Amino acid sequence: MKKLLVTFLMSSSLVILACDQSDPMSHDHSKMRDHSMHHEVSTVPISVMEAGTHEAGHFMIALRHMKMSMDRNSNRGDTLSDQEIISFLNPYSFSERMPYLSVVPKKMDMKMTMLESMYVPNDRYTFMLMANFASKEMSQNMYSPMGSREFLRTMNSDTSDLSNVSISSFIKLEERDNFRMNVEIGLDKSLGKNDITKNVINAMNMKTNMTLPYAMQSGDQSTCLLTAFTVVSKGHNINFGGQIKKKSPLIKKDWNFGDTSDLSFWLSKKVSSNVSALLNLNYKKIKKIEGRNLTINAPTQAADPSNYGGKYTNLSFGLNLQINHKNALGFEYLVPVKQDLNGPQMEIKNSFSLAYKLSI
Repeated sequence: MKKLLVTFLMSSSLVILACDQSDPMSHDHSKMRDHSMHHEVSTVPISVMEAGTHEAGHFMIALRHMKMSMDRNSNRGDTLSDQEIISFLNPYSFSERMPYLSVVPKKMDMKMTMLESMYVPNDRYTFMLMANFASKEMSQNMYSPMGSREFLRTMNSDTSDLSNVSISSFIKLEERDNFRMNVEIGLDKSLGKNDITKNVINAMNMKTNMTLPYAMQSGDQSTCLLTAFTVVSKGHNINFGGQIKKKSPLIKKDWNFGDTSDLSFWLSKKVSSNVSALLNLNYKKIKKIEGRNLTINAPTQAADPSNYGGKYTNLSFGLNLQINHKNALGFEYLVPVKQDLNGPQMEIKNSFSLAYKLSI
């Protein structure tokens, strides 16, 4: 957490410095405008990053927290039992006497805390810096690698670290009273360790130091290009919007998480002057891991890079609350509709997100 705070303070300092160097005439002009339209309750889900309606000269800080829970293994939509999984061959087995998988992931919780600083130097550009701290917990069932394959024990492991930092620019292509359109371009740098090890008791009841599976690593050390196109429109009673977003690795290490393509479409309605309700349909495609860490070779499906990614269709429900002209809150609860996973892996059970925003 200390790394996250240091990174955020440095990022915020850069943005504040940019504020101080901005055109004073532009800053004064923004103060003369009617701020009422720029402090309306947001009609965009908190899971969607976009420029918003902040005026030139404004600075915003946001804190987001997300918890995602995973359980139940499946492959291409078919649920798998532990007994089915331990009948799969282990591609990295070091002994002909133990050719099958013997460790089955059962549950995983991932928590992410994101700190953002956003600055609007003029009416067209918005700059954002973000730091992400991630913690993960996983429980796995261990079975005997030979003989009757009886259940031995449940293992628990956890990791936490500063995961990544990113810098983005949002460019408004068009903005009218009831419509706006913008694009995002940015870079995301993974800072988390990609070779975390833990002491575990293996199937032979011996203590050993093992490199954790890819899912439990804090990062992949890659640098990725971020791009997005967003449209937001306001109707008489219903507002709607859509976003296409992509994350593509540019600079890669021994291994990296695959490309991510993200499509969101949402509807929102103001239920009062300061509260909006939202419904968001999201489709996400994640490619399998590229490359491999040769030390990740535990007898589990999570050690195989091909058993990552897939196609996800999710539905989320949200509420946004504008407390006053400076403070806002957002909530979002996500449930999966369909998951077509690349090989045996755990499914997403649900996720919950909370956001607080402060405009300065």
